[in-house]
Amino acid sequence: MADRYKLMEDKFIDYAGKRLYRVLWLADNREGGWMSKGAVLPQDGRAVLYGDVKIVGGTFWNGVFRGGEFWVGVFWGGEFYQSPCMAQRSDGYLFVAKVVDGELRVWAGCRNFSWDEAVTHWHDGHRLGAESQRIINFLKAQAEAEEARNKERV
Repeated sequence: MADRYKLMEDKFIDYAGKRLYRVLWLADNREGGWMSKGAVLPQDGRAVLYGDVKIVGGTFWNGVFRGGEFWVGVFWGGEFYQSPCMAQRSDGYLFVAKVVDGELRVWAGCRNFSWDEAVTHWHDGHRLGAESQRIINFLKAQAEAEEARNKERV
């Protein structure tokens, strides 16, 4: 399988203590977003980075990323014009929420949950269940408000 992109070693920015390189899409020789060497954009995936999106970390299998900054997470789809709603738990675990194709998704580490799956996973008996539930409820409200604002723009 041929490579879909390469990082342009001669075009980079230093951002928040990380070096990010411009992505060059090889099929059409078009410049894309910015990405660190520590982030994962699989050559056999379908994610694309455009504009001024800044990918500091995470794994990007699918989706269209046009803006914002991404530090961690595994992304399987969606269209992003800005950074998604995020919050960090007291143990350093980062939670991300976004409405994708009409469904609220919650990412944390390698987990990619629907809303119901997230609520079930971080139940009251979970070691950090109460804190996790506060976080996901906050993120749900933020993601739904963001989705409403995005619909108003269209």
